[in-house]
Amino acid sequence: MKLPPVPKWNAATDDIDTADVFARAQDYEKSFLPADIDYPRTGQIWEAVRDCEVNFVASFKPGSPFDLLPMVPGQRAPSSLPAIPVGKARLARGEKVRVVLADEHKPLVIWFQPLRYDELHPSIVPAPVRNLSGYLHYRLTLRTVRTTCCLDSASEYFMQAFQPAEE
Repeated sequence: MKLPPVPKWNAATDDIDTADVFARAQDYEKSFLPADIDYPRTGQIWEAVRDCEVNFVASFKPGSPFDLLPMVPGQRAPSSLPAIPVGKARLARGEKVRVVLADEHKPLVIWFQPLRYDELHPSIVPAPVRNLSGYLHYRLTLRTVRTTCCLDSASEYFMQAFQPAEE
């Protein structure tokens, strides 16, 4: 069994170095990624090979809208809004997306946007989130592939749901 490396100790905080732990955990997980596939690269166009469920993340101007949401322990955000503006969305088979961020040559996660960004916007980001003060845009994301050390059970992986689009 291959174990992850031991984290560095941060003498200033008398604790483990969390940045080092995160980096080492990612490197460890990347060691399980298959070497025999062509990974997406930033700027490439890919096409959904089937209807699929993807994750969206809403982006806001700094300081908003989280200043508007109650973040007090024991107090809930309004039921019409998620505590954090993320969620699931459906993309139809044949939908083309542009990869906006694929870190390194073997990325763990792919960030992308549909080519029909504006047209799909209302069906991806719920109106209560879009209407919040400071809302800027959305991005979509999926894990690249399942690795043996995945703790989540994602229903979709980018390499299963998408293929490079024909030029």
